[in-house]
Amino acid sequence: MSNRSKICLLLIAAVCMAACQSDFDEWNDTDQRYVMFSFNTDSLLSKVLSREQAAYVLNAVSLPDDSRLRITAYCYDRLTDTLVYSERILTQLHTEQQIKIRHLYKDETYRFVFVADVVKYFSDMDYYETWYQLGTRLWDEFYLYADERNDEARYDVVGYASMEIEPCNQTINVHFKPLTYNGFCVFSNLQSVDHLSGYVYPFISYKLSTLEWIRRSSLPYQFDYRNPNEDIVMPVSLSYPDNTITVLIRVNTIQGKDTVVFNIPNEQRRPFVITVDCKNQTVTNPIFY
Repeated sequence: MSNRSKICLLLIAAVCMAACQSDFDEWNDTDQRYVMFSFNTDSLLSKVLSREQAAYVLNAVSLPDDSRLRITAYCYDRLTDTLVYSERILTQLHTEQQIKIRHLYKDETYRFVFVADVVKYFSDMDYYETWYQLGTRLWDEFYLYADERNDEARYDVVGYASMEIEPCNQTINVHFKPLTYNGFCVFSNLQSVDHLSGYVYPFISYKLSTLEWIRRSSLPYQFDYRNPNEDIVMPVSLSYPDNTITVLIRVNTIQGKDTVVFNIPNEQRRPFVITVDCKNQTVTNPIFY
């Protein structure tokens, strides 16, 4: 074949490709679709209980300067519940963020799961998380785990959303349901107490598909005070499975040692202040906000 013939063939191929490209329509010519998700994060930090000058205030708090909001999107095959796609973004609070999930098939329904949490931020590749997202390969095995908590409840915040969608190149607004709440345990009437110890006993892991607990532990909130002479205020962050606040105290006085467990119901997961009278070993006037 002559060079002139080769050039003619190349020109014809280029023209054909250009013609095909100009006529290409993703909607009509393929079975692939996308979904664009836009995130509303206003509710995540809107009901954090803070202690300001010995008073308790329920208000919207800001995202700390050393933190970012991590939003992780998961897409599962609805029939097998296996993960087909995931993506993560780090962002500031109240900034408009979107994630587009592409290459999905029309006429199929997918399960989309979103988790938003606060992470201590160093760089895009380096941050510290309180809640670990584990078992994500299968929806039924997906769970959250945190064996440490922070003194400031806003570092412990987690939100969640889930939906089933048939993709058709649409935009969906995502609103997060908060999965954490916080409060304070106040240990009072300590004048005759030589040694106060104990713990608050929260759930440290739970399945995301059912919001049912997996494991409980005293690790996050153990305390030990020798000869306390004034009220002790301990901040506490709890998660959705904690519909009962469990507090154990061990009190040593000149009369001896006592161990008491308090179970305070909180079915609505409301922010709280619980005051424990350590001398009389009672809970006095728990306050829910």
